[in-house]
Amino acid sequence: MSLDDTPFVQDFQTDDWNSLYDRNDRYDVYVNGDYVGMKKLFSGNETIDDINDFLTENGFSSYQAVCDGDYYRIYTNQYPEALKEILSFHLQSR
Repeated sequence: MSLDDTPFVQDFQTDDWNSLYDRNDRYDVYVNGDYVGMKKLFSGNETIDDINDFLTENGFSSYQAVCDGDYYRIYTNQYPEALKEILSFHLQSR
């Protein structure tokens, strides 16, 4: 196979990436209305619910999480600042 036989997309515009990119591959995450970061799903095995597993593993159990389109909203009265801090660190480290 030569380079001339390699298929490519003619006239591909940078704006076309938005149509190829599945917006459900990323979520803006909020805790009590405050933005804490973006959750990107890197593989087919990952889901937005992985955040719940992470929080449970780190001792958080008293919260409510709601997925609304590209937004993942977490509400809690128990240690909200600690939850924001650890979740923000987790989202940045990925």
